[in-house]
Amino acid sequence: MLLAAVAVGSLVPVAPALAAEERRIEYNIEAGDLGEALKIVSRLSGKEIIFNSEAVLGKTAPRLHGPFSADDAVHVLLEGSDLVAQYRKDVIIIRGRSTPSGDLTDRSADVTDIVVTGSNIRGVVPAGSPSITVDRADIDRSGYGTTQQILQALPQVFGGGPNAATFGISNVNDSAYGEYQASTVNLRGLGASSTLALVNGHRVPLGGYGTFADISLIPTSAIERIEILTDGASAIYGSDAVAGVVNLKLREHFEGAESRFRFGSADGDFNEIQVGQLLGHSWSTGHALLAYEYFHQGNLPASDRPYATEDLRRFGGKDYRGGYSAPGTIYAGGRPYAIPTGQDGRNLDPPDLIADQINRGDSRAGSDLLPDQTRHNVFAMAEQEIGPSLRIRAEGLYARRNFLTHARKDQNSRITVPASNPFYVDPLGTGLPVQVQYDFSNDLGPYSRKGHSESIYGTLEADLRLGTWNASVTGTHGQQSDRDLTFNIRNTYRLAQALADNDPNTAFNIFGPGGNNNPATIDKINGSYTFAARYRFSNVVGKVDGPAFTLPAGKVRLSLGAEYRRETISSTLIQDTTTAAPVSRSYFQVPGPRTMEGFFGEAFIPVFGPDNGLPGLRRLDISLALRREHYNTFGTTTNPKAGLAWEPVSGLQFRASYGRSFRTPSFINQDQSPSTRFYQPIALPDPSSPRGQSNVLVVIGNDPNLGPEKARTWTLGLDLKPQFARGFAFSLNYFNVVYRDRIVDPSGNLVNFLSQQSVYQPLLNENPDPALVAQIYSRPEFANPDGISASSIDAIANAQVQNLSSVKVSGIDFDLSKSLPAFRGKLELGISGSYLFEISQAITPSAPSLDFVSTIGFPVDLKFRARALWQSDHWSAAMFANFVNHYTNTLTSKPTNIRSQITIDASISYSIPTTKSIFSGVAFQLSATNLFDRDPPYAEFVTGTSAVGFDPENASAVGRVVAVQVIKKW
Repeated sequence: MLLAAVAVGSLVPVAPALAAEERRIEYNIEAGDLGEALKIVSRLSGKEIIFNSEAVLGKTAPRLHGPFSADDAVHVLLEGSDLVAQYRKDVIIIRGRSTPSGDLTDRSADVTDIVVTGSNIRGVVPAGSPSITVDRADIDRSGYGTTQQILQALPQVFGGGPNAATFGISNVNDSAYGEYQASTVNLRGLGASSTLALVNGHRVPLGGYGTFADISLIPTSAIERIEILTDGASAIYGSDAVAGVVNLKLREHFEGAESRFRFGSADGDFNEIQVGQLLGHSWSTGHALLAYEYFHQGNLPASDRPYATEDLRRFGGKDYRGGYSAPGTIYAGGRPYAIPTGQDGRNLDPPDLIADQINRGDSRAGSDLLPDQTRHNVFAMAEQEIGPSLRIRAEGLYARRNFLTHARKDQNSRITVPASNPFYVDPLGTGLPVQVQYDFSNDLGPYSRKGHSESIYGTLEADLRLGTWNASVTGTHGQQSDRDLTFNIRNTYRLAQALADNDPNTAFNIFGPGGNNNPATIDKINGSYTFAARYRFSNVVGKVDGPAFTLPAGKVRLSLGAEYRRETISSTLIQDTTTAAPVSRSYFQVPGPRTMEGFFGEAFIPVFGPDNGLPGLRRLDISLALRREHYNTFGTTTNPKAGLAWEPVSGLQFRASYGRSFRTPSFINQDQSPSTRFYQPIALPDPSSPRGQSNVLVVIGNDPNLGPEKARTWTLGLDLKPQFARGFAFSLNYFNVVYRDRIVDPSGNLVNFLSQQSVYQPLLNENPDPALVAQIYSRPEFANPDGISASSIDAIANAQVQNLSSVKVSGIDFDLSKSLPAFRGKLELGISGSYLFEISQAITPSAPSLDFVSTIGFPVDLKFRARALWQSDHWSAAMFANFVNHYTNTLTSKPTNIRSQITIDASISYSIPTTKSIFSGVAFQLSATNLFDRDPPYAEFVTGTSAVGFDPENASAVGRVVAVQVIKKW
C-alpha cells in the first residue's frame, strides 16, 4: 500500500495569489485516473492532498471543468466513489474502505513523509487532540506583520507574558524576561514557558535567559502554516508542553521566487517596514529553500498616547506620580520641602522652600511604549534523497534583532547631599546632610536601553526506510545570545564625590531644574550596566515508526525513540553604577549544564473502520503515548497520554484526550545570585488598619527550594461537518488543566496581599522579629525609596518566585463557519472563540482557592474573533471583529470594571491575472487593523510605585495601523 502526498509547491510553482489555498481555479481535467486527477488539483491549487495509492487504484474520476476551490474540486472527483475526504485548512486527507484513519504512512519513493503536529507516527492525525491551523492565507489576509501579532489574535492566546508591549509596564506573568524585546506565546494564560514552541517540529534555542522560544526571530514571510495543539503534549515532546504546542511550519516546498514589501503606519506615530525574499527549487530527488526577511519597527513614545501616564486624574483615576522631579524635594527632619521652580539652585535659601509639599514627576514622561527595533532573518534548508531508501535533510536559521528604547526613569532612592556642596541648603539650619529626591534625566539624558538578540541553529536529519518502517536520527545544535546596555543612569559612587565637591564649577547642583551642570561632571557621574547572556543547547532524537500488525479496522502503528538534550547558560554583568570603575562578574548563579535523557513510545490503534464498522461505530481510533525523562537536576518524570476519536456517522466526530505534563524550572527561576534578591518596604492598602494602609517589608527573588511543575490535562470535543449541509462546519472543545506546584511570581499582586489576607496569609509574617527586620535593612540588596523606617514595619511579605499549590483552568473553544457561493466568488462567515469557566488558584495547600478569571493579570472569560472572508479569481476581501469581554481591575483599592472592547480588522487584495508582462504574479493588499482607531479601555494598571491608564496584556496602545503590501512571484 503506497501513500501519495502532493506537497505544496513540490512539483510545480505555487499559484501566484494571496490565499492560494482558498481561491477558485479554472480546471479542465478530462475523465480518467482518479489518482492523477487528485495530483493535478493539488498542483494547481497549492493544497496538500494525502491518499493511499491502493485506495484509488483502478478508480476513475469524472470530468472536472470550471472554476472550483480545492475542496470543491476534490468533492466532485470523489462523487460516486467509496472514498471519504477529510477537509482541513492546510490539507485534504482521503480515505477508502480499506484505508483506516491511521493508515496513511506508506509512501512512494518520490514523495515526502507527512508528520502531523502532536504525533511521532508519520501520517497519523493523533486521535482526540484538538488543534488549530493558521495557514499562509490566514497570515496574509490578517493584515499583521509579525508572528506575535498573528498569534495574539487567536482567542486562546493571552497577551500577558514576555513581549515588547508588556516589558517595562507590567510586572506579572514573567514580563520582565522580555527585556530583549522577544515575543512569546501564552496559551490559556498559563505562562509563556508552559507553551512549547517548535520550528518544523523541533526545538530551537531559547531566549529570555533560557526561558522561552522567541518566535519573532522566525521570518514571517517564510511561514507556510502555524499548527497549534491546544492540549498537553509532554508524552510526545517532553517538558514545557503543558498548555500546548505551537509548531511553525516553514515553506520548504516553495518553487520559484517571491518578493514582498509591506509598509504600515499608525497615523505616523508608529511605522513598520517589512521586506522578504524567497527562493525555492525542486528537482526529482530533492528540494531547497532560501528565505530572507528584513523588519523595522519604529518606537511608539508614551507622549503620543494620553493614557500612558502616571497622572490618571483626568480619566477619573488617581495621581500615581512619584516624588522624583527636577527641581526635586528636600527631606529633612522627617518632612518634605519642595524646591521651587523658576530658579537654578545657585541662590536658594531656606525660606524659598515650600514645606510639606512634594514636587511630583511622571517617571513615564519621555519613555517609549514600544521600542525601535530592526531585525534580519535568514532561513535555509535542503533535502536530498540518496538512493531509494535514504533521505538527508538540513536546515539552518540565523536571526539578529537590534533595539533601542527610552525606558521608565530611574527613581529608586533618595540622594544624600553633604554640607560641603556649594549649593547645599538646609531647611532646618542644622548643617547636617539632607536627602533629595531628584530626577536626573535633564542632566544625563533619557534613561535608555539598547541591545541585540542573535540566534543561530542548525539541524541535520537522516531518514532511512526499512521496508514498511522508517528510522530517523535528528540532531540540532544552536545558541541564542542576548545583550542589553542600560545607560544614562547615575553612578552613585561618583555622584557622591561630585556632591561632596566644594568647587561650584565642578560640583553637582541637585537643587535646580537640571541641565545646567558642568558637562565634565555629567560625564563623570553618568553610569551604565550591561547584561549579556548566552543559551546553548544540543538535542539528538532517534526514532523508528511503522506498522506493527493488522486489525480488522487497519494497521496498528507504533513509534519508539530516545532523546538526549544538553543545555547551558552563561551570563555577564558589567556594572558601572556603584563603583569608581566598571565591575564585571557572572550574573547568574545556576547549576552547571542541564542534561535530559528521554525515552518515548506511541501507538495508533484503529478499532473500527470502514471494513468492520457497526451502526454508531463508523470509526473509532485510539492513540496512546508514554514518555519518560530523567534530568540531572530534578530527577525522573513519566508522562502518559491517551486519545480517542469516535465517528458514529459520516460528518460527526467526538474526541477525548487525557495526559500528564511536566515543566522544569527555567534557568532564571534557579538563579540565586544577589542581583535577583530584592528587599523594599512598601505601604500597601490594608482595610484592617485605621490608617487604611500598612508598611510591609517585601522580599523578592527566587525560592532556593524551587521544584518542578506538574499538570494533568484532559479534553472532550466534537467536530460536525454534515454531508447534507455543504460548507457548514462546527467544532467544540472542552479543556481542563490542573497544575500542581506551579511556579508563580506573586509580587505583581502585592497590592492585594493585605486586602485579601485569606488568600495571601501563608505568605505574610504579620509579627516580624525586629532583629530580622534590622538584618534585612542592612542587606546590600535593600532599597528604601520612600524612607520607611524599620520601626514602622507591620509585616514581611514573601513575594519570591515559588511553587504555589495549584491552578485549575477549564473552558471551551469553539469554531462555527459556513461557506457558500456569493458575488461570483466564495464567501465564508465564521466565528472562533474561547470561553473560560475558571482560573482557580490556591496560593498554598492551606489557602482557599480563588477564581481569577476575568480579573486583571489573567485572561478574560470570553474572547472571540468573527470573520467574513470573500474570494474570487483575482479579488479577495476579509473583515474580522475581535471581542474581549469586560473584566475586573483588582489592582486598585476598590475593584473597578474594565469595559469590553471590539476592534475591527479589514483587508482587500487583488492579484493580477497571469500574463506575459512583468506584472504577472503581482498581488496588492491594503489592510487596516483596529480600523476605527479605538483606544484601549481605561484601566488603572498599577504596578507597585507606577501606573498607566491601560492594560497592555489585553489591549494594544498602537491604535489603527494601515498597511500596504505588494507580493511578486517570479
